[in-house]
Amino acid sequence: KIKKMFNSRSEGNEVLLGGVTNNNMEEVTEKGKSNEKKERKKKKKMKMIIIKYFEDGDPYSKIIPVPLSVLQKHSRQVSPIKKLLDKNDKNIGEETKHIIQAEPKVMPGTKLVEKEKKMVIILGKMIMERIIKDDEFMTKHNPIRGILLYDKIKNRFDTVKDSTSFKIDENNPSEVVLTFHIKRDIPVDRIHMQSVLTHQNFENAETWVRDHFKWTTQQKGRYIRYFDIFHHGYTNIKKISDGRPALPFKRTGSSLIKTMIEKPVPENELQQAFEQYRESMDENSSLQEIFSGDDSDSDDEEKRESTYFKVPKFQEEPTFAVTNDYLIECFNVKYINKEIIATSLKMDKQFLINESKRRSEWHKTNLPISKGAVNRSLKFKIRKGIDGEKREKTWLGMTDTALFLQNSVPNFYKKRIQSQFAGYHPDIGDDGEVIIESIHPRMVQNFGGVIPDESTNPFLNSQGFTAANRILCVLASQHDDLDVCPLIPPLVQLSLVILKEPEVFYMIHSMINISKKNHWYFRVNLMQHALLTQSFISLLEMKVPKVYYHLENIQFDIKALVDSMFGSMFLGYLPFPMLIQFLDGYMFEGLKVLYRMAYAIFKVFESQLLACNDVTYVETLIKHLLRSGDIEYLELKLFSRAFSLSFRRKHMKQLDKKNRETVKKSALSATVSSYIKPQLKGEPSGIIKNLAQWERIWTWIPQRQRLRAAQLSFTTDVDGTSMRTLLRKTESAGPCLLLILAKPEEEKKFESAENSLDEQDPNVREGAQLSSKEFAELIARKRAAGKSMRNTLKKREQTQKDKGPVDKTTLPKTVIFGAYLGEPLEGNAMYGGTTDTFVFTLFPMESRYHWTRKNDFFTLVEQKGFSIGGGGDGPAFYVNDDLSSGYTTRSLTFDNEPVCPTRDFKIIKLETFYFK
Repeated sequence: KIKKMFNSRSEGNEVLLGGVTNNNMEEVTEKGKSNEKKERKKKKKMKMIIIKYFEDGDPYSKIIPVPLSVLQKHSRQVSPIKKLLDKNDKNIGEETKHIIQAEPKVMPGTKLVEKEKKMVIILGKMIMERIIKDDEFMTKHNPIRGILLYDKIKNRFDTVKDSTSFKIDENNPSEVVLTFHIKRDIPVDRIHMQSVLTHQNFENAETWVRDHFKWTTQQKGRYIRYFDIFHHGYTNIKKISDGRPALPFKRTGSSLIKTMIEKPVPENELQQAFEQYRESMDENSSLQEIFSGDDSDSDDEEKRESTYFKVPKFQEEPTFAVTNDYLIECFNVKYINKEIIATSLKMDKQFLINESKRRSEWHKTNLPISKGAVNRSLKFKIRKGIDGEKREKTWLGMTDTALFLQNSVPNFYKKRIQSQFAGYHPDIGDDGEVIIESIHPRMVQNFGGVIPDESTNPFLNSQGFTAANRILCVLASQHDDLDVCPLIPPLVQLSLVILKEPEVFYMIHSMINISKKNHWYFRVNLMQHALLTQSFISLLEMKVPKVYYHLENIQFDIKALVDSMFGSMFLGYLPFPMLIQFLDGYMFEGLKVLYRMAYAIFKVFESQLLACNDVTYVETLIKHLLRSGDIEYLELKLFSRAFSLSFRRKHMKQLDKKNRETVKKSALSATVSSYIKPQLKGEPSGIIKNLAQWERIWTWIPQRQRLRAAQLSFTTDVDGTSMRTLLRKTESAGPCLLLILAKPEEEKKFESAENSLDEQDPNVREGAQLSSKEFAELIARKRAAGKSMRNTLKKREQTQKDKGPVDKTTLPKTVIFGAYLGEPLEGNAMYGGTTDTFVFTLFPMESRYHWTRKNDFFTLVEQKGFSIGGGGDGPAFYVNDDLSSGYTTRSLTFDNEPVCPTRDFKIIKLETFYFK
C-alpha cells in the first residue's frame, strides 16, 4: 500500500490515499487541519516517567521522576512503520528502502496517521544511572548487584540488563511507572538511618525543608525526601534555579505532608555491617544470576560508571579429595561412636566421590549468619546436603544461634550448669573452674517424649548421652513452661554428633524461642503437637489416598506410627547419612521437612505397603525397606520425592484449622510430662502419707522444682498456730508448697440482708403465701430502701443454685487442698505472688487451677489472715491469723471450684514445704 501511494504521487495519479482525489483535495486538507487541532487540544503528551524502586532492608519505596524530554536526548524514537519494515529488511527492494528512510509526511486525517505512534526506547543502563545518582553515597559504599523489573502480567520480577529496552508511547497522557527491585551486598538499614516527619500544612513543610536543606550539603549521604501521594514513595528533594529546594505542591498535597531524613550510620557501625554481611553474600553467584553484559565497546568514562555491573569470568571449581579420616573428623569426635558411624556411612569408592563433589560445591559458599541470609541458591544446596566441614557453622547460622551468641552473656551455659547442679559436688580443675563433664544428672526431663537410649541411638557414646542429659536439664530450667515437645530429646542427641555441648544448648534454646512465636521448629504445647500429627494424617489422605485407606481397612494405627516417626526425628528409621541430610533441611525449613520426609516414605513404598496386610508388620516393613538396598539410590529417590511436594507453611495452617475440632479431648487430657520420683528430705508430712499424691503434685509443679527435694519448713503440730511464725519460717525459703488438712463445717441457716425478701419481717419465709396487699407493701418497703424486688428475687435464686443442697450423708470428714506459691508470703497488706502460682485439691478429688490472666491477686497477707486468689466471689481460700479456720469461694484469679464442699472449714493441720 505504501509503495502504491508513493508511485501514484510521482505519476500524478488522481488517487492519493483512501479514495481521496484531486477534486476534493482542498476539502480534505481543511478537515484534516481542523481535526489535528482538536486532537492536540484533547490529547496531551506525556511529560514524566516515574522510576519506582525498592531495596532490601528498606521499608520505604523511592521515587525518581524523570522528564520525558531528558530521556529523549539519550534515547531514540521509532515509528511502527520503520519497525515493521526493519524486520523484513532483507525482503525489501532498494526503491522501498529509499522511501522508508525518507519517511515522507502523510496527509493528516487519514487512517495511517491514527495508527502511527512514536515510541521512546529507554535502555536499562539509563535506568541504572538514574538510580545511582539518586543515592551516590549508597552506591559508593554498597554497590548495586542487580536490578529486577516487576511484570504485572506475569506477576514476577524479571532481570534488567544494560541492554534491556523499555518502549513507552510518548502520546500517552498518563505517567508511566516502572517498578524495580534493587539488589545490594548489604541491606540498606545497616548503612542508612531513616526518620519520617509529618507536617500539618504545606507552609510548615516548605519552611522546614528550606531551613534544613543546607544540612544535606554538609556531609555526603544525607538526603531529605518528600512523600509522593500519587505514587506512594519518597522523592529526593533537588535544588531549583535560585538554589532553593523544590517541594512540589501538586505531589505532596496540602496537609499532613510527610518528609524523610536519611543519613549514614556512624563509621564503626558501617565497618561492622561490612564485616558481617560481605561474608554472607555470594557475590559471584548473585552477579551471574542477575547480570550479563559486555562493556568492551564503552569508553573509559562509561567503564567507570558501570564498574558495579561487570560479571566476573567463570572459573572452574577445583576438586577436593575426601578420605575416611576427613569424614570422621567432621563429627564431634568426643561424643560419637566412631566404629558405628564409620560402618553406617559405608564409605566405599562411590560414596567418597559423591562427598568430594559436595565439598567442591561448598568450598566457595559463604556461610549464612542468620536465617534471613539464606538465599534461594543456598537453599537448594542445603537440601542436597551440607559439606561436613561447614555443617557446624551453617547450622548455627540458619537457626539464628550466631546472632543469639552475639547478644548473650558470655559462658551463660557454664554458669547455668554450675548454679543448677551446685549440690552435685562436681570436680574442680586446676584453674579453679568446675569440670562440667563430671556432672551426671539423676533426673532428666523428656518433654513428653522418649529419650533415646543406646539401642535406639547407637551413634553416641556414654559421654554423649551424659552431655545430652545435662542439656535437657538446663533447657527444662530455662523453659519451665514447655512441658510437651517430644522432638527435643532426639534432636539434642543428634546435634551432639556434629556440635559441641554449649553450641547444642544455644541452638536448641534459640529454636525454642523462635517456635514460641511461629511454631517453626517445634509445637510448644499438647494441643499443637496433637494437631501436628493429625494434620499430617489429613495430608496423607489427600496425597497418598490408596495407602491411607488400605491402612484404615486393616485397622492399622496410623497416628501411632506418625507419632513414632516425628517423636524420634526418624532416628531408627532413616540410615545415618540420610538422617544427617534430613537434619540439614530441618535446621532451615523446620517442621515442613518432617511432613515432606514422612510423605516421601509413604509415597516411595506405596506398592509394598499396599501388599502388606499384617498390622504388626507395617512398621517393621518400613524400617526394613529404609535400611536395605542401595542407600545412594534410595537417598536420591526419597529426597527428590520429598522436595517435589508442593507444600507451604500456609498449607500447614489450613490443615491445623481443619483438624482443630477433630482432635479428641481425651487425647489432650492425658498427662505426658516426664515421671520424676518425688524427693523428700527431713521430717515426713503429716498430711500426705500416700506416694501417689506426691507424684501427682510433682507433675503439677514447675519443672525447675521437680529436680529438687521438698523439705518441711513449717507445721502446726510443732511450730504452733501463729501466722507470724508461719511468715518468719517461710520468708527466705523461696517458692513453697502450702498443704492444708481441714474439716468441712455445716452450712449455717443464714441469709444476707441483700438477698432476703424482707429483713424487717421475720414471718416472711421462703415459700410463704402472701396476699396481694402484703406483697404490695413488701415492694413499697423495698423501693423506699432503694432496692429492687425483682433483682432481690433473682440474686436469691442464683445464690441458692450456686450453693446447692448439702448432702450430709456424702459430706467427707476431711479435705486436703493447698497452693503452690511462686514466692513466699509477705505481710505487707499488698497483693503479691508470681504467675506460676496455682491452687489444687487432693482429696476427695484431684484437680489443679492455673492462673486465668484476668487479674494478679495471687497472695494477700493482712493482720486478720491471709488469702490465696481474689476477685469474683472472693479468694480461692482464706485462712485466719490463728490458722484455725477459713472459708473458700470462686476466685477470678484461678476460676476455681470451692476447695471445700462447704463454704467454711476448720483447719486440722497446716504445713509448708520449700524446695532444696
